[in-house]
Amino acid sequence: MAMEDLHSRRRRPGRSARELVRALFPEARRRERRRRLGYASLLLLVAFCAVVVVKASEPPQKPAVAVRVPRHAVASSVALAPSDHFSTLSVIGDRLLLSGGRQFAVSPGYEASLTNGRIAGTCNAAIVDPRTLVIGPVRTANCGDPSLYGEHVMPVAYVRRGSAAGSNGPMLAISIAVATPGARDGYTLGPVLTTYPYCSGCQATWIRGDGFLWVYNPTANQHKRGGELFRISVKTGKVLRRWSMPSILRPLLAADSDGLWLSPSIESGVPGPLPPPADLIQYESLYRIAPNATKPKRVLIEGGDGARWLTAAGHTASAAVSVPKSLGFSTVWTFTANKRPTHGPELSDSPMGAEFGVGSPTVAGSPTEGYFNVVLDNGKESVIQVKPNSRHEATVAAVRSRYASQEEPNPAVITLDGSLFYLDTSGNTAKDLRRVTTH
Repeated sequence: MAMEDLHSRRRRPGRSARELVRALFPEARRRERRRRLGYASLLLLVAFCAVVVVKASEPPQKPAVAVRVPRHAVASSVALAPSDHFSTLSVIGDRLLLSGGRQFAVSPGYEASLTNGRIAGTCNAAIVDPRTLVIGPVRTANCGDPSLYGEHVMPVAYVRRGSAAGSNGPMLAISIAVATPGARDGYTLGPVLTTYPYCSGCQATWIRGDGFLWVYNPTANQHKRGGELFRISVKTGKVLRRWSMPSILRPLLAADSDGLWLSPSIESGVPGPLPPPADLIQYESLYRIAPNATKPKRVLIEGGDGARWLTAAGHTASAAVSVPKSLGFSTVWTFTANKRPTHGPELSDSPMGAEFGVGSPTVAGSPTEGYFNVVLDNGKESVIQVKPNSRHEATVAAVRSRYASQEEPNPAVITLDGSLFYLDTSGNTAKDLRRVTTH
């Protein structure tokens, strides 16, 4: 299928083969920010103007300061060394891991450059104590070495030169890197697992959970509008099972003890022209894929607007499903093992951000502790919480930052030991590591 033939229900501009994969991520986020501005009321406009006036009166280049919000939360932070080029925050056991380098700006494995069969460039990583925010020694290794990130296997996406049958221009390929003692860079790179074309929303995505690595390629079969899902061993890097899936562009993925959850996002779409109504349902549903299931199980029909975010942990998954024809509103659905899904009251999502099916999750939490998201404004980072069964979001902390801007994407967030963690970034480099603890 030619690149020009890949369309979604919300038609997006094409992408030239010259553009790097990283260009896909800011585009989607800028489009969501424009949409949110379109939803803003006069009251929000007045509030924004007030923030601008206050910000203009502050001294320039004021250092980032944590602000305590009474009875809600306490925020603290630690500055990061610019030379380390940290850009990603993840969890290893009961500790945090900072990682980054000049070779990637989204997360380990994305946007890699392959030279003579090996990943080019060196990256850095450091362990962080979540209780004290003390950063351990910085380790440097080849960017494709899974052990640098505390893993034994890791997917690596890179440009595969040449054309595949039925496509134009270069393709992206995914291979599995396996930590190998004695190897040149500490790992070996396996054969090509799957390929996908350059286009907005075509990229594959992956997640760890339930003791496995899950890789989803929505455009594995472009001619039949089909995707593929792989369950991969975290010990050997071998494919344990694969499923044929609908081709859902920009999907949301979450994993728990019962397997993988996959949902269309508010930016999802279908390659090519819209299918008949009878077939459209498969692209507008939330799925659960148990590790040994013969086929994905449809657990909820979401409709054309998809989900704003998706989380999972233990035996429970949650998704904020957009309410049809109600701009900025959603309903939080909860799925527990094989029980009937339940949902809370209709919720206004105007202040809270949304995920786009690309990059790391920007919403974290659970039905017991609530759901968290960090929304950026000029000079301020607002931590938003949605409490279970609540009809509204609440700002539980506000942190001033020299780097917070509406032009920056909302940061990825992590919940660990009752606290929320995220990176304060400028461009592709993290400046501060933030921790917000709610009361």
